Amino acid sequence: TIGQQAAIDSYLCLVHLTAGIVIQQVFNAFAAASFFLFVTFGVFEMRYLLAIWKARRPQQFSDSDNIRREIGMLYTRFYAFMMLGFFSLYYLGDLLFPLTLLMYSFWVPQIVCNATRDTSRALTPPYIIGVSITRLLIPLYFLGCEQNFLHVEPQPLLCNYLVVWVITQVLVLFLQDHLGPRFFIPNLCLPATYDYGRRLPDFRIQEGAECVICMSPIDLTHRRVPDYMVTPCPSAEHIFHRACLLEWMREAESCPVCRAQIPPPPAPPAPSLSSALPCCPV
Repeated sequence: TIGQQAAIDSYLCLVHLTAGIVIQQVFNAFAAASFFLFVTFGVFEMRYLLAIWKARRPQQFSDSDNIRREIGMLYTRFYAFMMLGFFSLYYLGDLLFPLTLLMYSFWVPQIVCNATRDTSRALTPPYIIGVSITRLLIPLYFLGCEQNFLHVEPQPLLCNYLVVWVITQVLVLFLQDHLGPRFFIPNLCLPATYDYGRRLPDFRIQEGAECVICMSPIDLTHRRVPDYMVTPCPSAEHIFHRACLLEWMREAESCPVCRAQIPPPPAPPAPSLSSALPCCPV
């Protein structure tokens, strides 16, 4: 999602710069907008992408050689995707309708990521709503306003489809937060999830354990609702307090001891639709 939005900003940067060169009367304004868009996608969004990349691949950032390799891979993928978009816009310019809908499917990767990783609430509602509205302003102006300054022919049908498509993505994201990230997937198609709270053998309970996050002993004698979580690390199973590991996994999906990649925790049971949706005034 962040990568696709960075690519959109890079396209807008070149569009503003090209329009400013062609139309000399608006060069200063468009050159300034192009500069700010360049700073946005070249500095801020790329740093955000790098932070997400590092959080998902902690083991690859263990030494300097791997860090340079991972950064190079990230930039290569981003600019390859951006160049592919340029060629698609140039050679498939007649397919404006599907290309515009594809470009404004920037919430679809987040929806897929939530479903595959069984996580939700990755983005805050104000961010989702704010980005959706601001992203729609430019296409709605040029495709919906008959007196736009570039004299682009209005396409009301495309505007309506674009608004409906973005609203649909936002609604799916909100429903994933309230009904579960996989609410639209049949139960038969869901993969098996790792049980972090599984019962430990008796000899392991007698040995005891200490949580390395809070440095406190762990009570392994709970029979019904365990107060601990066990990670499926390749080297050995590590035990933590449930609250400590859940708090840790909000920042990084890696084992606090060996830094191995671990699966996300199972999502809490989804509430019913009547309890999930806010009450409407009568």
